Amino acid sequence: MHEGGAHECSVSIVIPVFNNSGSLLALFERIEQAMSDWSPEEWEVVFVDDGSQDDSWERLIEIHERHASVVLLRLGRNVGQRIAIRAGWSRASGRRIVTMSADLQDPPELIPELLVECGLKTSLVVASRIKRHDSWSYRLPAQIVQSVYSKVIPGYPPGGFDFYAVSSDIVRLVLPRKDKTVFLQGELLRLASSVRYVDYDRERRIHGKSQQPWHRLWSKPFVDLFSLFAWPAYAFLILAGATLVISILYAMWVLVSFSLNRTPFQGWTPLILLTLVFGSLMLAGVSVVILLLHRMIQMLDNKPIYTVENEVR
Repeated sequence: MHEGGAHECSVSIVIPVFNNSGSLLALFERIEQAMSDWSPEEWEVVFVDDGSQDDSWERLIEIHERHASVVLLRLGRNVGQRIAIRAGWSRASGRRIVTMSADLQDPPELIPELLVECGLKTSLVVASRIKRHDSWSYRLPAQIVQSVYSKVIPGYPPGGFDFYAVSSDIVRLVLPRKDKTVFLQGELLRLASSVRYVDYDRERRIHGKSQQPWHRLWSKPFVDLFSLFAWPAYAFLILAGATLVISILYAMWVLVSFSLNRTPFQGWTPLILLTLVFGSLMLAGVSVVILLLHRMIQMLDNKPIYTVENEVR
């Protein structure tokens, strides 16, 4: 959290930006309207430019020149939405922090309702997506991934969430983490003492397109779940142990059958299939070990997870 000369306000709205120049002006205008019942001293918007290749930074400078309640942070390179959010959190001075996307799919008009719910007794308020209007090629894998999360992460809504209000006390617990793959939503749900939900329909994307590569929709669950739980590693170890026992029993049965002049199978097909199965399990186990070692190295690495090229207050 930001300390020093900056005053503490009531609400910080943190927005990661990556090639969103077409939506930024309309986004801030809608935020201003949504926060019209609040005095300008009570809230701020922290925009984090995550290495945009378009003119997003110029649009942000234009917004800052017209509004004193805007903080701008420009990262040295693209590091991904989650790290960009953590960079914005580190500069936020509000006691309550709203995090949302810059593409106008999350309605700013919902911010006051989230803030009303996020009080002394509720440390996290989740805007839970009921519907989303993305293309089917993006929506299908996203629905599968969010369904997996909702089954294994307590309190995770089936439609997922990227739009939420959280107490700064919870944010302070997440910021010291050095792991680049921290699953923010899972960590917030784990740390929050109480959670409330506000349902909404996610709006259709008007400007630009999703910047997330399609293949990452399928790889994200593995990284996210490993960042929260150790049970996938134990599951693979148990599976590997079980297959080892089965293979030993099968080998004993083959030897006994041959000793009794019986042929337990015809041809090499079963042997090849078994070799492929056990080889796949071994590769899976090695992959788990490598992934865990990679996470340990990241957590021990003292290099910063992002660099700041420019900051404007």
